[in-house]
Amino acid sequence: MTITIPDGITVTMNVQDSDTENQQDAAFYVSGAGENTLVATVTNGTTTAYVRCVGMMHVDVWETVESKNNDEPADRRISNYSDLIYEGLTTDALLDAADDRLEWENNAWFEVEVDADSDGNACGVLYDLGEVAHLLDEALDVAITALTTKPE
Repeated sequence: MTITIPDGITVTMNVQDSDTENQQDAAFYVSGAGENTLVATVTNGTTTAYVRCVGMMHVDVWETVESKNNDEPADRRISNYSDLIYEGLTTDALLDAADDRLEWENNAWFEVEVDADSDGNACGVLYDLGEVAHLLDEALDVAITALTTKPE
C-alpha cells in the first residue's frame, strides 16, 4: 500500500534506521516489552496525530520447520526489533517467508492518537481513535484521514 499525503499534511518519521517501505509490519517497530514506541507524527496546522507501536511481541523461532512440526522446543524467542534483525528477518518478505518456523504468542500493532477535541480543534488532550493497524501505511492513512476529515 502506498499512501498519498495531501497538501498541508506533514508526516515526520520518528524512527531511525528503518526501511519503512519494506518494513511495514509493526514487529519492526517494537523496541521493548510493553513499551509504546512513537513511530510517526502527522500534522495538519495545529492538530497532530501520533502513530505508536504498542503491545508486546513474543515469537518463538525454530531453526527448521521439521523441528517445529516435531514439537521440539523453540531455539529462541524474539521480543523486539533487534532480535528480528539478528535473526536475519529484515523485511516483511523475509518475515513472511519464515512464518512456517515461527509461532507468534503476542504481536504488536499500531494505534493512532489525535491531539484534538471532537470538533477537530487542537486542545492538548490525546484521543485514541480506536483504530488498530498492523501495517505502517495503514496506520499513517488512519492518521491522515483523521486530520483531513471533518467530524460529523
